[in-house]
Amino acid sequence: MGGTAACAVTDSPSLSATPQPIEPTLAPIQRPTAVLLPPLPKSSGSASLNPLPSTNSSFTLPELLTIELGQGIKPQSYLQDSCQYLYERWNQPQNSEPGTVVVPIVFHSISDRKTTDAIDTTITTEYFQSFIEHAHQLGFETITTAQLAGFLEKNAPIPPRSMILIVDDKKRAQYFKTFFEPYQKKYGWTVTNAWISYPETPAYLWQENAALAASGLVDYQAHGVIHNIPMDAHASLDYIKGEIYGPLTAMQDHFGKKPIAVIWPLGIFTPQAVKVARQAGYQLGFTDTPPGPLLFNWIPLNAEERAANDPLMVLPRYWANDAISEMDKAVKIGQEAQAFAEQDKALELQSYGEYCVGYPVLK
Repeated sequence: MGGTAACAVTDSPSLSATPQPIEPTLAPIQRPTAVLLPPLPKSSGSASLNPLPSTNSSFTLPELLTIELGQGIKPQSYLQDSCQYLYERWNQPQNSEPGTVVVPIVFHSISDRKTTDAIDTTITTEYFQSFIEHAHQLGFETITTAQLAGFLEKNAPIPPRSMILIVDDKKRAQYFKTFFEPYQKKYGWTVTNAWISYPETPAYLWQENAALAASGLVDYQAHGVIHNIPMDAHASLDYIKGEIYGPLTAMQDHFGKKPIAVIWPLGIFTPQAVKVARQAGYQLGFTDTPPGPLLFNWIPLNAEERAANDPLMVLPRYWANDAISEMDKAVKIGQEAQAFAEQDKALELQSYGEYCVGYPVLK
């Protein structure tokens, strides 16, 4: 995302609007009574997860949670070892409980001006505050990219209702201090910045954001170097490598650590770009499409994203404009997933005990 305005520096207005009461609307979700799951895919693009030893991990799991997500949207699994999946899923209470859901949300600009353009990426301060309070009322808590990677790869423990708040493009430090820091102090929340590592970035921008990185207030991840020229089918391999590898050096030099996630500039990627990002060591990637929330080993993707053959590198994000209603839907999906898991728990544990010789005992 970004367009020609993507590299703009945003100054922050004051927070003066009063949150308005929210009446959540839950869209009905239909769940079939029986959906068979084929063996988990042996995807060459999947993350290397160092599976535990197993004598037989190719058996068929009983069911995959299926929810109506929209035209062309299908949930994708990504763990190659069925035994590993069951171990991480039911290794309780060390890991996240079934039904744990993550909502990635993208912010661009926040302003007091009223917007009427349906595709405008700016939200008002009033809407921002309403979103924050609604998320808190629903019990959502924030996580970092490292926590998200741990959850998706290993079902590492995170809050049952989690969200990752991602602000796109270079912003002044005052932007984060005005809008997000009050809630970081109030709720202990985190915020992530998709940073453009443009070579001509003014020194003061690097310096004030480096101070935020050092303080732990903002987690910085990669959003390209040139950014406004997408990594699409017309991009050369050299250009793609520059956009992928460039932030690793620049952000290490200025922020003290390398990014682990690439937020695809303009939301555009190709299977080739995904492979380059994996080779560079990135663990996650985010698009700009919002097909649904994230569950462990369950990523909703459209056809283009499925073609990349690496679900963790094409994760969906919700636009902040739609975040309030979409979080209500995510709560419903989490509840469905929890009920679905409990229904199949006995059968899954039986399959684990029969086929996963050499794995730790699950109780």
